[in-house]
Amino acid sequence: MRFFALSPLKIRPSPNAGARLRLVYQNTIRFPLARGTRHCKERPAFAFTQTASGLARLFQFLKPPVMKIVQCWDDGVVDDIRLCSLLRARGARATFNLNYGLHGAGRGHAWVYQQTKVVQRLALAELHETYLGFTIANHTLTHPFPSRLSLSEWRREVTDGRAQLQDHFQQEVSGFAYPYGEYDDALAEVVRDAGHVYARTCRNATPCLPADDNLMLATDCHHADPAFWERYGAAKAARAPVFYFWGHSYEFMTESDWADFDAKMQRISADPDVQWADLPELFNSSARNRPTF
Repeated sequence: MRFFALSPLKIRPSPNAGARLRLVYQNTIRFPLARGTRHCKERPAFAFTQTASGLARLFQFLKPPVMKIVQCWDDGVVDDIRLCSLLRARGARATFNLNYGLHGAGRGHAWVYQQTKVVQRLALAELHETYLGFTIANHTLTHPFPSRLSLSEWRREVTDGRAQLQDHFQQEVSGFAYPYGEYDDALAEVVRDAGHVYARTCRNATPCLPADDNLMLATDCHHADPAFWERYGAAKAARAPVFYFWGHSYEFMTESDWADFDAKMQRISADPDVQWADLPELFNSSARNRPTF
């Protein structure tokens, strides 16, 4: 009768290459010498070598994938000042989708949200300081209903919005968010031709990436979705590469809303299985419809 045992991993420097390690996995075959004896003969069955970098790649392959967390916020409103401060405090990354044509010398373009809260756009002079360290994306020039525009009007909204944001922030603007969530193939083609590499809709899907077309991206959910943690858990269980949520900072109506969101950011930041990411880094600009993972 024969039986097998795997001896401990032995690592020793190779004399032929300083940067290489000789990794010897010695599978030992043991044969009983006689009936009832506890002593065995041992013979090495095989050994092989591997580089240290190769071993690192092996361990990385075996490690469970880290899910990237991305978020974006629309409209460039005054509550973004408090939101950005909160996100910085929690080490969270985010993208802000702006309508450059609606930012003027002072705060303006006000409207009333849920018949109680007055919402205002930030002044132009506030944009740099507010969004310092965050990613800027295009939300068109003036936030129109896409379905009410001709294609030529839509093209101006998309191209001028991107150009003016790039000029103001002196950074590439590669992302887009459809106003009111309206989109179709023709609208998406204009967004693509204008130089964007991804565009967000208001559809929900888990996993949200990879997508059939990165110019018609779904998200996992809205930030205030009652099923947020359910969807988050489902994305992790599905080993989704990305969890993506979005919203508007003016939707925080009370101090309790702000506290709940702060707790949400803390919980995500403390999760060892995820990491914050910026949306543009998920996409390869030279292959428009191909994620980088």
